[in-house]
Amino acid sequence: MSIKKNSVFYLAGIPILLGLIGLVIFALRKPVSSDTPSFLPGIYACQAGNEFCHIDDTVIIHRMNLGGTIYTIHRMSSFVRIIQGKSSPPEHQQENWEGAYDPTHRTLTAAGRSDTIWYLAEKNRIHKNDFIYEKVE
Repeated sequence: MSIKKNSVFYLAGIPILLGLIGLVIFALRKPVSSDTPSFLPGIYACQAGNEFCHIDDTVIIHRMNLGGTIYTIHRMSSFVRIIQGKSSPPEHQQENWEGAYDPTHRTLTAAGRSDTIWYLAEKNRIHKNDFIYEKVE
């Protein structure tokens, strides 16, 4: 009779042991995270202004290679000064640079420049300095 009790104990204990091992593996596994979100590249636009000026700004972000963390950033700005209530002709500026995306800080930082772009995935926006850009494409 003791042999039957031991075999029943082992037969019942094996599934429990396998279940515990499964729970430990599940608890220890790391969630699959993408270092570079596929939704970061795109076209972002920002409009800002006050009684002295009006700014239209566009930032285009392209990934350099599939699965990589290096991006090209192309920024185009139009700046209109307002002097004594009259708009001056628009001034245009274009910049191009490369930046690396850091998923822990959600930043796109240019090497050798002070340019940093913060990415807000939940709102699909980027921030550069005090400007907030909405994704348009």
